[in-house]
Amino acid sequence: MTTSIPNSRVAFLVGKITGQISEEEHTGLYAELSDTVDALMGNAFTDGYQCPPLFELYHRERVQLYSDKPWLSEAVRLSLAMQRDITHLLHAQVQERRRYGGNVVLEFAGPTGFGKSSCMLALMERHNGLAEHVRREGVDAIRKRLSIDLQDLPHKLEFLSAGDAIAMDEQLHLVGEGANTAMKIMRNLEDTLRGTMIDIYYASPGTRENHDASQGILQAISVSPTKLRFGAEGKRGTKFLYSLGLGGAEAIPIGIVNLPWASAEVYAAYSIIKNENLERTKKNQFHSSGEAHDKSIKKLFETPGLLARLRIRANPTRSDWKRYLKRYAPSMSISETDMLAGELEEMLTCLRFEPTQFPRIWGWEATDVMKRVATGEDTGTGGPATTQEI
Repeated sequence: MTTSIPNSRVAFLVGKITGQISEEEHTGLYAELSDTVDALMGNAFTDGYQCPPLFELYHRERVQLYSDKPWLSEAVRLSLAMQRDITHLLHAQVQERRRYGGNVVLEFAGPTGFGKSSCMLALMERHNGLAEHVRREGVDAIRKRLSIDLQDLPHKLEFLSAGDAIAMDEQLHLVGEGANTAMKIMRNLEDTLRGTMIDIYYASPGTRENHDASQGILQAISVSPTKLRFGAEGKRGTKFLYSLGLGGAEAIPIGIVNLPWASAEVYAAYSIIKNENLERTKKNQFHSSGEAHDKSIKKLFETPGLLARLRIRANPTRSDWKRYLKRYAPSMSISETDMLAGELEEMLTCLRFEPTQFPRIWGWEATDVMKRVATGEDTGTGGPATTQEI
């Protein structure tokens, strides 16, 4: 029996509901359609063409489950995803991206207390050598690879190499001057960081918009703590629902991923930094300034071009500093440039006349280079130092 397929899939479904198409015809035609879809999708991933495993599964799912069966409710689609364990595909995805010179960008989301950050660190242990770094460097290994401030991220990326990873823990909603600029810089980094082979992991209760470079959202749905509710031993791990939306498309549920928590050694080092951040939280410090700007200032005085200019022009004015910042820190917003220009002028004045007051005012010790610049040693007015010596 041959039955022509209506031009409209909706008309076909309505025909089944209204009885114009029999159950037998409906089943037969739908099986034929599914076979056709399988063949079409096979054409995309054969004859020498391939795709990372989770990306391929996403494309097949969109065609076979979302386009081919639009009548399925969201609840049914979600239920199907919850039945599929794709943990092995996630690890294969990371390995495949690395094999072809790419990186991984993942988001960990879900309620607090579900072990998201711990699982993120465990993934870094497995694929980025985090445990070895911690054994060699202690808490500094975590500090180099964990960022709270978006503005702090570029400075940390500079010292990481291929195969490493950085974790954005909590991924705070920044407020204040420069916050929007910092977010735009972060999105640009995501889009262009592929060739560095440095992975980026995010962990926060909710997801963020405009993560076009994201390769999946891991939504925590259940947790197995050290001790379960009724006293039994837990597995120290978390179950995640993995969803993916490539190219800015809405994310669709793909399957379940089981991830263990970080090792005791790694988590102990992480806890030190976590506790420091708790102090910051209690002080309500969520502005895109403060510590991140201090690090920008320190790094500025490591720039050979700036140090060479300071030899020519000793005691630069605020206007001079604005020009220098626009050249050597071009990613800063206008308001940040204005603010830091004033800070720099005041810092060097303080170091020149009242150096002991510097740590009391800014909360940290000025670098040796800053002190030498302030006293004229590195500007050609007070000594023979050269930029190569710095």
